[in-house]
Amino acid sequence: MPHQYERIHDWLIDYLADQLELDRDDILPTQPFSRFGLDSASTIILAGELMEWLGSRIDVDAVYQYPTVESLARHLAESLYGERAA
Repeated sequence: MPHQYERIHDWLIDYLADQLELDRDDILPTQPFSRFGLDSASTIILAGELMEWLGSRIDVDAVYQYPTVESLARHLAESLYGERAA
């Protein structure tokens, strides 16, 4: 897998595990964010934290359009860095 995808994927897993006080292994990258209890307010916070970490502006709607760790990481790696996952 491409480097930026892995970085974003790992950051999202770490963020969710920290916010939800779960073990990293409990965060399944194919499960929807809503499964972890993210509501609209927490989704906006996630997007803001992610923008700060990436140093890039992202559309908050991307979190809704790509509602899993895996799909959001792939989308951001492609749209921000031009990477295509294998």
